[in-house]
Amino acid sequence: MADKQISALPEATEITTSDLFVAQQNNQAKKVTGQTLVGALAEALDGHGGISSVVLTSTVGRAKTYTITYADESESYFTVEDGEQGLQGLQTYVHIRYSATYPVTNMLTQPNKYIGVYTGTLSTAPSNTAQYTWYEWKGATGDTGVSITSITKTSSSGNTDTYTISFSNNTTQTFTVTNGANISSISKTGSSGLIDTYTVSLTNGTSTSFNVINGKGIASIELTSGNHSAGTSDTYLITFNDGDTFSFPVYNGANGEGAVSTVSGIPVVGDAGDVPALVIQSSAPTTSTTGYVNQLLFDTTGGVLYVCTAISGNTYTWRGAAVTVDSSMSSSSTNPVQNKVIYTALTGKVGTSTTVNGKALSSNITLAASDVGAVPITRTVNGSALSNDIVTRLIFTNVSIAANAWASDSTYADYDYKAVISTANVTASMLPEVVFDPDDASSGNFAPVAVSGSGSVTIYAKEVPSAAITIPSIICFV
Repeated sequence: MADKQISALPEATEITTSDLFVAQQNNQAKKVTGQTLVGALAEALDGHGGISSVVLTSTVGRAKTYTITYADESESYFTVEDGEQGLQGLQTYVHIRYSATYPVTNMLTQPNKYIGVYTGTLSTAPSNTAQYTWYEWKGATGDTGVSITSITKTSSSGNTDTYTISFSNNTTQTFTVTNGANISSISKTGSSGLIDTYTVSLTNGTSTSFNVINGKGIASIELTSGNHSAGTSDTYLITFNDGDTFSFPVYNGANGEGAVSTVSGIPVVGDAGDVPALVIQSSAPTTSTTGYVNQLLFDTTGGVLYVCTAISGNTYTWRGAAVTVDSSMSSSSTNPVQNKVIYTALTGKVGTSTTVNGKALSSNITLAASDVGAVPITRTVNGSALSNDIVTRLIFTNVSIAANAWASDSTYADYDYKAVISTANVTASMLPEVVFDPDDASSGNFAPVAVSGSGSVTIYAKEVPSAAITIPSIICFV
């Protein structure tokens, strides 16, 4: 930027030891390193406790004098002088043309095999091909690539599969994949109470076991009282495989007349004329297991109670279901749950003798503010009760003030204009702090005070700004 003064350049926001600055010393332009500048500032600050402000205090020609005020209220001064305006730089242009051949005989504006680049002071593209530097940027067509036409599994040995890749140039390549072990069998290898043990055998010769907790099953059903006499009730006792028992009565109907022992080949009475008892065996019934409609059969191995529902010739239909006992608590299951699960759930509960702030859990607890060390909502901050949000300050950012917003005013001497800024929820009792843009703050045009009102903040100026200004932030303290 040879045609700009130093004052027109952007300001540095920070100084590091690797920075390089330009200064004028004894009418000569000299460079100043960040290290030199930092060292000089450190030496100047030594013993003063820091800088309170740096203010432009006078301008004479290109020379600007700044006053540094230190924390101990002592002052020092330094002068910065703008350099002379440089010479106007030359405007350069870049033009691009294309050609299908080289040497170039016909220049094109659309991309082609050759590209020409012109760099110079001509604002319009030259028509002379010699004024361009030409490059070949589109090479010859490359060789046809080789693609995969298929991947096929061609053999298998144990857990290893071999695959063959066929390419478009009629060549092939093989690779192998080692698969994980498959399950060869799952069998029950042990049983203890309601717990069955199953073993999973894998194709690689290894095995693993897991346990299954079965639902409650019936171990036996026996007659405990009664003699099957007509018009009387017999009592039967069901014993489950976990030791629990359950009794139920069966009413005996009146005996029929005659000596009927079978109906269509189905036995209906025993040797002594009794109703046949429940059949108990160690396996599930099959279609050839004889019985009669509604006869019960209990499989002690599977823990399932079956009932004969139909007979067709020598084919018997049996239906059965096991009782499912859940191994965990559920809000939706209708199955019984294991006793130990209920016990575990109850041991995790808090007893009614437990207290909160000395109050037992045997009834509803009401905590006061003093119970938890809280501040009562009747307390106030700046006159506002703690039952509502407390506002200590209001912040407004990037507030734009139009040039026509200024009006004549005589409140403060030397500041003959004011601008009233609309600020929601501000009251006259608040203390406003207006933070101007650095250029506006150092111009000396704006008063260092502001006044708050109902929904407004008023600022003052010596002269009306020539254009709109933007205030980075306005803070109103309660």
